[in-house]
Amino acid sequence: MSQSNGCLLVGISGPFEGTRIPVLGNSFSVGRTKEGNQLVLNDTEISRCHAIISVSAAGWSIEDRSANGTFLNDKRIKTAILGEGDLIRFGPSRTNQFVFELESAPAYAPGSSAPAPASTPEMMGVKRTVFEKIDAPPVFQARLQLVIDRFTVQDILLPQGNTLIGRTPAPGKVFVDHLSISAEHARI
Repeated sequence: MSQSNGCLLVGISGPFEGTRIPVLGNSFSVGRTKEGNQLVLNDTEISRCHAIISVSAAGWSIEDRSANGTFLNDKRIKTAILGEGDLIRFGPSRTNQFVFELESAPAYAPGSSAPAPASTPEMMGVKRTVFEKIDAPPVFQARLQLVIDRFTVQDILLPQGNTLIGRTPAPGKVFVDHLSISAEHARI
């Protein structure tokens, strides 16, 4: 079984929330498909090969290879050096967020202890880590994407129950400031 090179990604949102993912090897790929990626994020906002985390003599770095972006501490990057506690977000929504953690540092605890890796199978020469979450109820969060000219402009998390969407701000209403939206545009 491969060992981590001394760092982890700790999920703080989405399906990996609370999961500690060891970064295996000198180059760790994150993407939407199983082929060639060590961490698979099943999300349409994630590119097939979204980002690469790698280690060199200079330290840990991340390189964005996506259309929707990789964000480090809420700033979109192409390449960046990683440091302890950095917040990494894959894609524009806050669904796929992780904290970069060095194994020698104190553990980040987003609310509950996380399971250990179940196994590290090898497929076509690529090592992937498979995680099991036991007794974790599924979490569903409805969201709406405002898309203009084929590009996501705004990702809106919807509250539970009836939601009014419109161009005028009001309590309990999803406010979308765009000329194509009417004052009370839709109810979901």
